[in-house]
Amino acid sequence: DVFSLEHFWRPGPVPPASPQGEPPLALGLSTQKALSILKEQLEAVLEGHLKERKKCLTWKELWRSSFLHHSNRCSCFHWPGASLMLLAVLLLLGCHGSQPAGSHGVELVNASALFLLLLLNLLLIGRQDRLKRKEVERRLRGIIDQIQGEAKGQAWWVGKGTL
Repeated sequence: DVFSLEHFWRPGPVPPASPQGEPPLALGLSTQKALSILKEQLEAVLEGHLKERKKCLTWKELWRSSFLHHSNRCSCFHWPGASLMLLAVLLLLGCHGSQPAGSHGVELVNASALFLLLLLNLLLIGRQDRLKRKEVERRLRGIIDQIQGEAKGQAWWVGKGTL
């Protein structure tokens, strides 16, 4: 596991014992202190990230970062595709009543199916975009929780998934 503490721990040189038989002096920070400092630093990074995200953006900047914008390389569905699907729905609705005998209502079924697929596509890609934007925050909160559990002496890996 990449995030295990044993992976990062390396035994350092042992300071020599004093001639009177006293235990050697500890060098560096204690584990509790180091974990608390790391937790504080990660919380500061998370706060900075959240402040950066909350900056007041104009509607043009929000649209450029949107999953529907045509220059967004991370999205597989853009406004031209969505508008063409909506146009196809409208054209199918416009064909209502001009079908040959025995196939009345097929255009309504096709239009409603296409419209539902358009909505489903928009919902799923929007959800994926939202998850992608919140990934840094979610991972950082998970790491902070792991460090807090370890600082309290709890086994953070029990019942938790990997990152």
